[in-house]
Amino acid sequence: MASIKSTPRTKTAIRKADRLPRNLLPGSKARPNVQYPQTSEGGGTGAYPCKVTGAPTGGSYPVDVHKNGKTEPKTGTAEIQVLQLHISSIIPTGSWLMGFDTTLANYNDEE
Repeated sequence: MASIKSTPRTKTAIRKADRLPRNLLPGSKARPNVQYPQTSEGGGTGAYPCKVTGAPTGGSYPVDVHKNGKTEPKTGTAEIQVLQLHISSIIPTGSWLMGFDTTLANYNDEE
């Protein structure tokens, strides 16, 4: 009978899994009363629904920002650059994007 040998990649994954506390491993045997690490929002950045209002200029789309939610009135206007879009693609007017404090440029509050 031939023995099965693990690749170095598999051995590394096994070693990493062995270092995890047993309660953090996925599966049905997770302990129900265990407190998992809390995640932070990171640097106070917020994410807001933004509605595209026109064609891009210089790679930035004009948007209406809805800080109180998509179904609420807009709270301001801004520009957002969509980095994960092919250069020849265009997002249609009326489409919704998520804007972050760090990615919205020229934000203007509604009066």
